[in-house]
Amino acid sequence: MVFTTYNLSEADRLQGSILTTLQSQVIQNRIAQLAEEIVLVSASATDEKYFEKLNFQKGQIAELRAMLDASEQAEQYYIQERN
Repeated sequence: MVFTTYNLSEADRLQGSILTTLQSQVIQNRIAQLAEEIVLVSASATDEKYFEKLNFQKGQIAELRAMLDASEQAEQYYIQERN
């Protein structure tokens, strides 16, 4: 299995982390959709596939949240740099 990685400077990483408003909204909508799916499924479910799906959805939410957080942190960095 081959994974592609890129050598980025800190400035490149910061610039690449900043999402547009629309991108942030699409990601937030997906987080909300995943959260709603989690809430709608019975918490008392004992099916192993349910728990696999639940863990997968929680992982997706965590990764999407990390993207939003990275964008916000990069934006804050540039705001502080300007002041």
